[in-house]
Amino acid sequence: FVSILFILTACQQAPPPVDIESETAALEQLHKTFGEAFINSDVETMASYLDENSLLCGTDPGEFMNKEEFIKVYERIEDPGVFGMEFFGDRVIKVAPDGRSAIVVEQFTLVYMPNVPVRNVYSLNKTEDKWMISFLSCALVPKNEDIMKIATATQVEQEVE
Repeated sequence: FVSILFILTACQQAPPPVDIESETAALEQLHKTFGEAFINSDVETMASYLDENSLLCGTDPGEFMNKEEFIKVYERIEDPGVFGMEFFGDRVIKVAPDGRSAIVVEQFTLVYMPNVPVRNVYSLNKTEDKWMISFLSCALVPKNEDIMKIATATQVEQEVE
C-alpha cells in the first residue's frame, strides 16, 4: 500500500509556475479598461468584467448590489462626466501565489468632490484565462485629521433636522 501511494504521489506533476509579473500586468490593463468604462458609463464593458455572483458595495451603507443591480444603477446615469477621476498613489495589486485570485486597491478623487479621497478595493478570480471581479467595495476615506471635522459637521446636521 505504501509503495502504491508513493508511486501515485511521485507521478503527480507540479503545476507550472505562475508568472506573477504577467498576471499583475493583466490586472493593470483590466483596471485601466474598467476605469475608463466607469468614467464613460460604458455599462457593457463594466459588466463584462463582473462575475455573475459578484458583490458590489457602494459608499452608502445600504448599497450592497449584485451584478444586475449594479448595471441598473449605471444605466440610469445621464452625465458620465461627473465621474471624472484623479488617481493618486500607487495601485496596489497582490496576486495569490497560485495565480488564481488577486486583491487590487486604488485611490482617487472625483471631480465633483476633489477634497474627499475614495478607495476601491477589488477581489478578483481568474476563470480559465480571464480575470473577473467578484467583489468591489467603494469607500470614502477621509484623512485622519479630517475625521473630527466630519463628525462635527454631521452632528450639526442632525441637530438642525
